[in-house]
Amino acid sequence: MLKNSASIVVKNFDGSVRKTWKCRLLEQTCTLVTFVGEFFEDVSHAELGLIRQGTVSYEYYWLGRWYNVFRFCEPDGSLRNYYCNVNMPPIYDGNMLEYVDLDLDLLVWPDGSYQVLDRDEFEANSLRFEYPFEVRANAESALVELIQMAETGDFGIEVLALLSISSTRKKGDAIGRISVTAAAPYAGHGGYRTRYRGWMRRM
Repeated sequence: MLKNSASIVVKNFDGSVRKTWKCRLLEQTCTLVTFVGEFFEDVSHAELGLIRQGTVSYEYYWLGRWYNVFRFCEPDGSLRNYYCNVNMPPIYDGNMLEYVDLDLDLLVWPDGSYQVLDRDEFEANSLRFEYPFEVRANAESALVELIQMAETGDFGIEVLALLSISSTRKKGDAIGRISVTAAAPYAGHGGYRTRYRGWMRRM
């Protein structure tokens, strides 16, 4: 069994499960929970392009914020991109982290350029699930905050210690593996629905 493994459960606003995956807990404080996983096969993604086998993803979940941040690193440890999800504040019980995805995403490249994704899905689901005004307002505020982070290049996360894990990890060490086995147009995660099997970190 993967040491310090946890399940991530992503839900729609009506409580239905959108997707789940497993990853490894790296660190937990009173405000932030950090996980890690690795892609063990090449994955082609509409917005992200080719994600190579061995790409490592660090996932940052703030327990009081309306977003999370995924930091993708190439197999050599260099920054690939950030992928930011707007969501309701997560709940973590030590074994499972659960949150409601609010569709809006922000893709940020190493040169600082960024792209807002899934605005149309946010508008559609706002009507479908009848998002309350406060939820819509918090989602929009979260997106503004993420864009400000992208423009300043400061996501408020410490990565140097985490990157050392990748550089010192022995071949074959399990850190959480990702396998995308199907994809279809969908709100969230770059506009594509992803199904995972095995040990993984989601995107």
